[in-house]
Amino acid sequence: MLPTPFLDIQDRVRSGGELGLLGLAFHPRYPANGRFFLNYTRNGPEGLETVIAEYAVSSANPNLANRNSERILLRFAQPFTNHNGGMLAFGQDGFLYIGTGDGGSAGDPMRNGQNVETLLGKILRMDVDSGEPYASPPDNPFVGRAGRDEIWAYGLRNPWRFSFDRLTGRLIAGDVGQNRREEIDIIVKGGNYGWNIMEGMLCFLPSTNCNQTGLILPIHDYGRDLGTSVTGGYVYRGKSAPSLTGKYLFGDFGSGRLWALTETTGGQWEAEQLLTAGNISSFGEDEAGEVYVVDYGGSVRQIIESGDPQPAVNRGGIVNAASFLPDAVAPGKIATIFGAGIGPNQGVGAQLDSSGRVSTSTAEAQVFFDGIPAPLYFVRADQVNAQVPYAIAGRTSTQLQVQYRGALTSPVTLLVAEAAPGIFAQSGGSGQGAILNQDTTPNSSANPAPRGSVVVVYATGEGQTTPAGSDGRLAEVPFPLPLLPVSLEIGGLAADVLFAGSAPGFAGLLQVNARIPPGVTPGAAVPVLLRVGGASSQPGVTVAVN
Repeated sequence: MLPTPFLDIQDRVRSGGELGLLGLAFHPRYPANGRFFLNYTRNGPEGLETVIAEYAVSSANPNLANRNSERILLRFAQPFTNHNGGMLAFGQDGFLYIGTGDGGSAGDPMRNGQNVETLLGKILRMDVDSGEPYASPPDNPFVGRAGRDEIWAYGLRNPWRFSFDRLTGRLIAGDVGQNRREEIDIIVKGGNYGWNIMEGMLCFLPSTNCNQTGLILPIHDYGRDLGTSVTGGYVYRGKSAPSLTGKYLFGDFGSGRLWALTETTGGQWEAEQLLTAGNISSFGEDEAGEVYVVDYGGSVRQIIESGDPQPAVNRGGIVNAASFLPDAVAPGKIATIFGAGIGPNQGVGAQLDSSGRVSTSTAEAQVFFDGIPAPLYFVRADQVNAQVPYAIAGRTSTQLQVQYRGALTSPVTLLVAEAAPGIFAQSGGSGQGAILNQDTTPNSSANPAPRGSVVVVYATGEGQTTPAGSDGRLAEVPFPLPLLPVSLEIGGLAADVLFAGSAPGFAGLLQVNARIPPGVTPGAAVPVLLRVGGASSQPGVTVAVN
């Protein structure tokens, strides 16, 4: 970075919050004509306004702009201080495209998004090489009929960042949502993208049964569990990350997640999370098609493929940590994930974060269920143990990904159940259970439990609890109890369950205290079976009884 700024217009710009110098675009023939364009906010003669201005490079120094060359092309009032849009970009047609927000406040109170007589909540298209100070191209959709001539598309809330695919010319925008959905749109001539009738795929006003006639739905949207403010990016056409070629890269300012969207058959799109990268405020693309991520904290980083092997989850490699059997996942359950390159070569155990909970990030490894970070109990290159987030309760399926050193595995779809119990055994998910006798010594064939005595059985996968389960929280009084009924059989007979709840000082671990039925036939390997609701634990776990 050069020590002297290319251009400093701080005295002309009103900044702070969502205000400021918001967009920059160089003319397609900049090397020859030295022209570039800015989008900024200022205190105008009648109040806050957006300015689209043209500047020129210094004739004496190519690393400096001529501050006095400003020529204002367009001004329009901003009724509120938020939702100012800001993006500028030239299309392959040579015209300048401008993203404008809906004017701000919340919910678009002035209905600007659907009003084609205002420039707010739109993508504009102008010819900066004709007219004075500009011209509206004659094929703009509202030329010659009701509506502003500059409008190219409408029904947008705050299209903060958009870009053109340098190969196809397709215009793709990230439109920031209100409080439920963030969306990615393919922008076409005259398109109505629904705001404030819809927010993403959901009705907004009215909240149900909204009229979607004539509206263009997003190619992708996501909820507030994954982020709070989408930042549109670029279709990757560089050479430093060949596996991303043709994928649309975008991020979220709030969560820092960076995704790639891939177009599949039938116009469908699939999203995969690549990594997390701080507060993603913008993206950039160079002449070679390489893409850069801009962090609000001040860093600019290029997206490349590292030399580390791509982490991968083994086929069928996600199992119950107690039973070691592949089954559905349940809220709060401890799962074991087998794979390659999913953690460090040397195993690392659970760590507590600043709040005293089991950390969701250990040794540069993370596990996500539908993008929700999971508490980690153990990480190693070939194995990770994680607690399934309680937030998946009520879902029928979830997508799991493991991230190590910024690289993500391909998503694996898992079924979700209310409960998926498994009893911990001393080895491999079967045989002698990890069970304590009444005197708290480990049960074994050499130390059997008397009939009529109490044993402590440890398990996982009981599902949601009351009080509601909290990811990674170490159980304390009042101990969370399963919502579903819990029963235990020993030797085929119902045992009297004295307590079934979260094990003190642990997260995701179910403790069942039960009395061995007096009528049980004694032996070194008496079968034990746990039921939670309608789900049963794995067969083959035993307890020694005398």
